[in-house]
Amino acid sequence: MLGILAFIIFLTAIITAHEFGHFLAAKKSGVLVEEFNIGFPPRLIAKRIGETLYSLNLIPIGGYVKLFGENEDNLKTAPRLLGRAFFSQPAAKRLLIISAGVLMNLLTGIIIFAFVYTKLGIPQKIPWVKVTAVVPDSPAAAAGITSGDYILKVDGQKAATPASLISLVKKDKGLKVKLLLATASPRPSWQSVLCPVSSPTPHCYRRPVLARRRPPAGQGALGVVISNQIIAQPPIWQRSFLGVWAGLRESFFWGREIFRGLGQMTVQIGRGHAPQGIAGPLGVYQISQQIQHQSGWLAWLHFFGILSINLAIINILPLPALDGGQLVLILIEMVTRRRLSVKFKMIINQIGLLFLLGLLAVLTFHDLHWI
Repeated sequence: MLGILAFIIFLTAIITAHEFGHFLAAKKSGVLVEEFNIGFPPRLIAKRIGETLYSLNLIPIGGYVKLFGENEDNLKTAPRLLGRAFFSQPAAKRLLIISAGVLMNLLTGIIIFAFVYTKLGIPQKIPWVKVTAVVPDSPAAAAGITSGDYILKVDGQKAATPASLISLVKKDKGLKVKLLLATASPRPSWQSVLCPVSSPTPHCYRRPVLARRRPPAGQGALGVVISNQIIAQPPIWQRSFLGVWAGLRESFFWGREIFRGLGQMTVQIGRGHAPQGIAGPLGVYQISQQIQHQSGWLAWLHFFGILSINLAIINILPLPALDGGQLVLILIEMVTRRRLSVKFKMIINQIGLLFLLGLLAVLTFHDLHWI
């Protein structure tokens, strides 16, 4: 129960941060903000402060900001407020207000990553591949490989990065590969060899390991979790600054990975295949709970940082009913120097909303089926 509650609170916080970006930009631009809502109706608590009604609603996931003049028909009720209507603002201001939610989610992701790294330490790349975990009953476990070992070479070829290691192992799937390993402590029963000059430890061994042709889902051919990063522990007064920089790098990394995943999903749909590797709300909740149970609350918080970056990228896509779709409509008006009709924009947004609701329904069904 506590896990569900924490998940809802953090997810709502991420979405509220998005809406807060719209709210701040609208206020700074002089647009009348009629409502700022956390959650969706029915309404639980509401209080008017100044000209804006702030409310906490019953359905906790989500939120929205209501701006005066989003719909041009609303202007008929208060023509004296025409100058403060969203619709009447210059295109540049409307672009700023629409994109502010995405920028706020990017900032939220950076802050989360910076906090996590300030607490844990700062990730630094190393010129070797380190084993960070070994899957039980895997070929690596059978060979005696343990967490903390380093894989230097595969069949005599240098493996300096996880990508190069995976590529080398793929060539020999179904066969035994000869790994050059460096270990922190001696392994008397292993075949000892001379360490390369750049070895991270003075104990090196050659060890044959089976590269599985068809490993279980979620596992690799060897059954190891690998990384070419370590967590450094600089003085505490430096960590906050270094944590911000690490957060920026992490945000760029996940932004690139999310765009790549969206591209692969588009290709799968274009080929008539059901998209793999994506999840709906239930799937996201299940993933978050697995991370919390297996890796602790900081890893769980890190996951929400990724979700915040994900939300920013999804919202900037040029699809109707998303921020990116609204930006496209404003850009069209800037290029053509003509206002698009209210009816046209309404139809476009309704089509986009139906598409998104349909996609959400499909993903939720997939999640339930997976359960």
